[in-house]
Amino acid sequence: MPRPLSAPEVSSSPFVSTPTVAASHGIDLFSSPEATRLSQLIERIGFGDVDDTAKGEVKAIMKDYCARTGHPLPQAAYDEQVAIIGTILEYKYELGRSALLSWDRSNCTVTPTFTSLREQAARAVDAPQLDEDTRMIEGASRHRSVVTDKDGRAFEFGRETLVRGLSRSERRWRNFQTLATVIQEFGR
Repeated sequence: MPRPLSAPEVSSSPFVSTPTVAASHGIDLFSSPEATRLSQLIERIGFGDVDDTAKGEVKAIMKDYCARTGHPLPQAAYDEQVAIIGTILEYKYELGRSALLSWDRSNCTVTPTFTSLREQAARAVDAPQLDEDTRMIEGASRHRSVVTDKDGRAFEFGRETLVRGLSRSERRWRNFQTLATVIQEFGR
C-alpha cells in the first residue's frame, strides 16, 4: 500500500470483527477479542512467513472459539468470517497487479481476476474503499506521485511503491491461505 506523507506507515486489516448479517442467521461468529487477535495475525503475516508460532496462534484462537461456543467453527461461520478475508486479500493482490499494469502501460488496465474479485469483495468492502481502489489504478495509469485515500490523506505513490505493495499483498494472501487451512483442519 502507498505510504502516507509525513506520517508513519499505516495499514489496516480487511477483517471485519462483527458482521451483522451472519449474526442474524444464528451463526456463532468469532468474538471481538478472537477477531482482533486474528486480524493482528493477518496483518503480521504480510511481513514474513507463516511459522509454527503463527500456526499455534491460530490454533489457540480456535481453541478459545470452541471453548466459548462448545463446538468447532461451522462452515457458515468460516464462509462469513474466514473465506471472505481470503477473497479480500486476493482482491488486494489483484488490485496491486492491476495498478502496476496500469503504471507500466500508462493506461487503466485491470486483470479479469480483479474484476471478478471486486464483485465478491463488494460484499465486505465499503463503496468509498472501492472508489479509492479505482482512483489508485487511475493514478497509476497517469504516473501520479501522490494519491489520496477516502479520508483525504495524501500518500506517496510510484512504481516502486506499487512493487513493494504488490509483494506484501501476495505474501499476505499466500500466508493467509496457510492459516485458513489450519482453521479448516481444526474445525474438523
